[in-house]
Amino acid sequence: MTPEQQAAVAEAKKRRAIAEGQQIRPTNGGSNPADFIEFDMPDGRKARLPKGMSRAEMAAALNRFPSAQPAQQQEQPVFEVQGPDGQIYEVQAPDIESAARATQSFTPEQFAAIAAARKLRTDTEVQGKPSTYAEMIAKSRELAAAGDMESAKRVAQIAIARRDGVAQPSAAPQTNLFEQSTSGINEGIAGMLGAPVDLMAGALNMGAKGINAVAGTNLPSIENPVGGSGTFRDLLSPTISEVAPQTTAQRYGRRIGQEVGAAAVPGGVMMRGAAAPIALAGTEVASALGAGLAGQTSQEIAPGNATADMIASMIGGIGPVVARRALRPGPQAPTLDNLKQQQAAAYTDVDASQARLDPTQRQGLIDHMRGRTDAMDMDEFLHPRANRTMSRMDSLEPSPRIADVEQKRRLVGRDVAGSLDPSEAMIGQGMKDEIDAYLRGLADNGGLGPDASATLGRLQDGREMTQRIKKAEAVTGAVTKAERRAASSGTGGNEVNTTRQNIRAMLDNPKQSRGFSAAEREQMESIVRGTPAQNALRLAGRFSPTSGALSAMGGLASGASFGPLGVLPSVIGYGAKAGAEALTKRQIDKLMQTIRNGGPLAAKAFNSTDKRAAIAALLASGASAPEPN
Repeated sequence: MTPEQQAAVAEAKKRRAIAEGQQIRPTNGGSNPADFIEFDMPDGRKARLPKGMSRAEMAAALNRFPSAQPAQQQEQPVFEVQGPDGQIYEVQAPDIESAARATQSFTPEQFAAIAAARKLRTDTEVQGKPSTYAEMIAKSRELAAAGDMESAKRVAQIAIARRDGVAQPSAAPQTNLFEQSTSGINEGIAGMLGAPVDLMAGALNMGAKGINAVAGTNLPSIENPVGGSGTFRDLLSPTISEVAPQTTAQRYGRRIGQEVGAAAVPGGVMMRGAAAPIALAGTEVASALGAGLAGQTSQEIAPGNATADMIASMIGGIGPVVARRALRPGPQAPTLDNLKQQQAAAYTDVDASQARLDPTQRQGLIDHMRGRTDAMDMDEFLHPRANRTMSRMDSLEPSPRIADVEQKRRLVGRDVAGSLDPSEAMIGQGMKDEIDAYLRGLADNGGLGPDASATLGRLQDGREMTQRIKKAEAVTGAVTKAERRAASSGTGGNEVNTTRQNIRAMLDNPKQSRGFSAAEREQMESIVRGTPAQNALRLAGRFSPTSGALSAMGGLASGASFGPLGVLPSVIGYGAKAGAEALTKRQIDKLMQTIRNGGPLAAKAFNSTDKRAAIAALLASGASAPEPN
C-alpha cells in the first residue's frame, strides 16, 4: 500500500469509530501494542484504543461499540490508511478499497473538529499530562495575545472547570514571596478604590432582599457593580497573580500586602496637611503590618472565619496607634525648682516696672481698704496690728508704683493676716483681698495703662507661683515628718498610717486647708481615707515581719512549726505592705503634681497624628478579603 492509501485507511477507521462505533486503532505509522490501551467489553471482546485519544473520544468510541457480530466480520483484516489530514489510521474493513473510501468520506468540518481537538489537547497538556491551572491560564493569555481568542476562551474555560471540579496536580505552582506580596498590594488598592461602590451595592442588595421578603417579589441582586473592587481588580489583573500562596510566609506576605495596599489610599489622603507627615507615614505602615499579621494569624487559626479576621485586623491596625500614644510622654507638672525660677522672674519684672497708680487711684485704694476694715468691725484696741498697718497705707507716695503697693500687701500678710489672733488674722486676709480686688477691677475696666496691666499680670504670676511653692513645701514637709516618725519605730511599719495622719492634720487646720483648691482637697481626702485596694493591702500588711516585733516573732514561730508553708503569711504580708506604701506614694505624687501644675494634669490625649493614623487604619482594615488558602 502506498502511504496515501494507508492514510486513507487510518482516517476511515477513525471516522467509523466515532460515527459508527467500530473498533479503530490510530497509530503514528506502526502497530506497536505499547501505543494502545485495551478494554474488556461486556460480551468478552477486547477493544483497543490509542493512548493519544482524549477521555471524551474514548468514551464516545466505547459507547458506540457494536454488539457481537458474526465471526467472519470480526476477523476482517486491518489496513493502515493515511487520511487527507496526513494522519495514519488503522481501519478494519473487508478490503483496502473500503478502508480508503472510509477515510476519504470525512468532511472538512470533521477534519477541522479532529484538528481542534488535537490542538486543544496540546494546549491543555504538557508531555502527555494535564496542565495545571496556572499553566493553562498562561497558555490562554498567550493565545489571546496571538489573536486566537476562540482557543484562548476554550482553554480558560477548561482551566476554570479543572480548578473548580478536578483535583490539581500534586506539583505546586511556581510562585514566590515577592510575587505574592505585590499581588496583595494591588488587591488591597483595588479593594479600597472599589469600597464605596461595593458598600452602596451591598446596601441596595440588603434593601432588595428585605423587599423580596415582605412583598414576595424577586428583585435581583447587584453582582460585580461597575466601579466596584471587581472593576479595579480587572484593571490591575496583569499585576495580580492567580496562583494561591504555597507557603506560610507567602500567605502572610499576600495578606500584609493587601493591608498595605488598602492603607495607601486613605493614608495618602490623611497625609495632606499633616503636622508630622513622617511620623504619620511610619504609624500608617506599622498599622498596615499589624493588621496584616493579625488578620492572617486569625486565618491560620480559624480558616475562613470572616468575623475573626475582621476583629483581628482591626485590633492589629489600631494597636500601633495606641502603642505610639502610650509611649509618648504625657503632660508633666513643673518641678519645685521651676516654680521658684518662675516666681523670681515674675517679681523681678514687677520690681523693675515703673507702672504707677495716679493720685485718684491711690486714694481709691485706701478708701476701699478702710471700708473693708470698718465692715469687719476693726477696733484700734482689739486689733492693734490691723489698725497700725492701715495707718501706714497713708505713707504711700501720691503716685505709687505697683511694686510699692505690692510691698504694702506683703506687710499686711506678715503682720496682720499672720496674727495669732483669729479675728485680727481674718481682718488681715480681708485687707489683702481688697487690694487684689481693687487692682483687678482697675485692670478690667481699662483704668490702667498697658504697662500697668502687664505689670499686674506678672504680679499675679508671682503670687500664683508663691502659693504653689508654699503648698508643695507644706505637703513635702508633712510626708517627710511621716517618714521620720515611721522610721523612729524601728521597723517602718506604720509609714502609711503616719502619712495619712499628717495629711489629715492639714485638712483639719482651717488656715492651711483654705489655701488648697477643691481638687487638691479632694485628693488629700482620698489619701486620708484610702482606696479599697489600699485598705485591703494595708490590712494584709500587718502580717509582714517589718510591721513590728510581734509580727516578726509570729512569722518565725510559724515557720519553725509548719516549715515553708508557715512563712507564707509573712511573705504575703511583706508584699501587701510594700504594695500599700507604693499606692500611697503614688497618691502623694499625684497630689504634688496637681499642686505644682496649678490644677489637675490634662489627660494624655490622642494628637492629630494619632487620630489621622487611626482613621486610616480603620478604613483600611478588612478592605480586602483574604484569599482562600
